[in-house]
Amino acid sequence: MNASGARSAASLGGLELLLACAATLVLGSACGASRTYIATPGRYDIVPRAWEEQLRRARDAFEEGDLEECHEQLAPLAELKPIVLPVRVFLQDVQLGLLGAGREVGGVLVPPAEAQAHLGDLYAQSADANPSAAGYVLAARLSSAGTAALEYLDQAAALDKDCVWVHYGRAWWLFGLRRFPEARKAIQQALDLDAGHLPTMRLHASMLASAGDTKDAVYVLELWLERSADDPLVDPRMRADAQVDLAALLVLEDEAEEALDLLAGIRPGLLPDPARAELVRAAALEDLGLRTLALSAARRAKGLDPDGLLPLVQQALLLQFEGNTAQERALWAQVLLEAESRLEPSNESSAEREALDVQSILIQLQARARIERIDRERELRSPEA
Repeated sequence: MNASGARSAASLGGLELLLACAATLVLGSACGASRTYIATPGRYDIVPRAWEEQLRRARDAFEEGDLEECHEQLAPLAELKPIVLPVRVFLQDVQLGLLGAGREVGGVLVPPAEAQAHLGDLYAQSADANPSAAGYVLAARLSSAGTAALEYLDQAAALDKDCVWVHYGRAWWLFGLRRFPEARKAIQQALDLDAGHLPTMRLHASMLASAGDTKDAVYVLELWLERSADDPLVDPRMRADAQVDLAALLVLEDEAEEALDLLAGIRPGLLPDPARAELVRAAALEDLGLRTLALSAARRAKGLDPDGLLPLVQQALLLQFEGNTAQERALWAQVLLEAESRLEPSNESSAEREALDVQSILIQLQARARIERIDRERELRSPEA
């Protein structure tokens, strides 16, 4: 929903899925798959078939990095039917990319760091000047704060409660804010309106995975990948990210070989987070007993994401299986140090950080427990003991 990140807050991957027990406690399993997902698009999602060729030209231009050409293809369509939100969302991403690259949009040039804030203000002003559900949905999407985004979505709902994007947007933001019961309710409202709404299906798959409903999550994600395969309005990078998610779920379902095949088929240049793909690859290789290759994949993940905790955790777990306690303890100590630093008070403004970093807390506890156990075992083996 929010356009600021390369990866949706709903994405899961690698060992993040193994830590999903924390989310399971609050999400429960009440958002299970409906098993139908029959598309019943409303007026906000009906894209004229006559637009298909022009949308494909826009997508091709986008993939080639020609944002100006992409904008030229999309802008007339968005002006002709401003209610068609998938096209407006694509255009919004292109505008954000242009401003972020220091290029003009509508004769306006802003510092790249201010691109999202500036564009968000423009969309908010436009929605206030000419109120519409679509306008407020787009304003919410560019918001940097969940509370403000939810207020825009409330305004959109007041104008049209049957706009599926309103409920999808609420679910996206509420899930990111860890307001899980409300997110679950919003996702169900969106599915009631259009069970085949692609953005909602993608988010639903992630919510199912977080709740531990792995089989249902696999079903929904595979269906989403099938339906979005030839859609010019779906970013190929988002599909690549979804394939990594699916591979992670397949590992949990003891389908490691299938997961590796899926990862091998992803174009590396499309991956928003290559380190996450390597983490999932490491988990699949470990599941097949190929621990040396798994350790190499975990080390590649750390190289791709020097600040990441999960690559260190995965390396430590693999060394534990090999019985290399000295290196394992050193890694756990590094993990503990980095995890503790993430929980220290920050001077940065974070009005939307309504909960502690659960992942860092769990990793910290895991690291402490393992270090203590290694030290106890060393004492028991010592001559003095």
